[in-house]
Amino acid sequence: MFENNSIKYISSTSRQRSMHSRYIWKLLKFALKTLRKRTGYSYVNCRKALLEFGANRLEDAEKWLHNLAVKEGWMKATKLSDRKAINGLISIAIEDNKAVLVEVNCETDFVARSEIFKSLESFVLPERLLPIKIELDKLYSENKKMTINDLLANTVGKIGENIVLKKVYGIVADPDIMLSGYTHPKEGTKEVNMGRFASIVGLRRFAPGDFPLKTIGEQICQHIVGMKYVYLFSLHFFRREKQEASQASHLEEIDTTTQLDEKETSLLRQSFMLCPSQSVYEYVNSHGAKIIDFVRAELGEE
Repeated sequence: MFENNSIKYISSTSRQRSMHSRYIWKLLKFALKTLRKRTGYSYVNCRKALLEFGANRLEDAEKWLHNLAVKEGWMKATKLSDRKAINGLISIAIEDNKAVLVEVNCETDFVARSEIFKSLESFVLPERLLPIKIELDKLYSENKKMTINDLLANTVGKIGENIVLKKVYGIVADPDIMLSGYTHPKEGTKEVNMGRFASIVGLRRFAPGDFPLKTIGEQICQHIVGMKYVYLFSLHFFRREKQEASQASHLEEIDTTTQLDEKETSLLRQSFMLCPSQSVYEYVNSHGAKIIDFVRAELGEE
């Protein structure tokens, strides 16, 4: 004989309620996984966002998370701002006759090699950004979701280290100048070249040649990175308009003195790393090209 309290009664209503609860839980679980993958934010904060907006409003939840992360990041960034950031990466992007070089510093080499930090560099690097005066509180990252300053603070909140945007070089060359770039060691992504050293060079053809100008540029960039002490021309050399005549005479003057001493720090006079029997000038000139200007950057260099 059974007592009433030993019998469990199951109705169709309770069964439906149970199935509905399982469905809701699966939906929330999937939404939580999706939100975590999209944003990289903590489980706790993603759960808070879903409780606030529900599983069907992921865009609103993501926006809420970004705002929260920026707020928390700024608080942490303020606390960490006095800590030295001596590691990091230099990244470059080149598109047609435009180039951008960016250096972002962090505290440790471990963070510099992390995907979060490399992702930050990719978003900071603005391929189409070339203003002379850069205002970081007005400058938006490549994904257009937040300013560069907010993006930096957001990443500080994620990794817990001080992060500093140290350098941003924008280069605009004349249409007939080909820009090439190189970074070492290879620390970047498929989309962006990154490393502790970087170089960008501008070449112009003065005579037809069978050897691709792009290849010559890449070779010269490797040489520039390998030679630590190299005389740098002004970056503003690229943006000349009324100086064409004086530029031509300047290049002619350089041409007549390139073979004086291979050991000098002037790039054109140096022995070419990939062909030591020739100077850089002789190698480039033999392929009907001229080096118009270049820039070299080293991590931590002033």
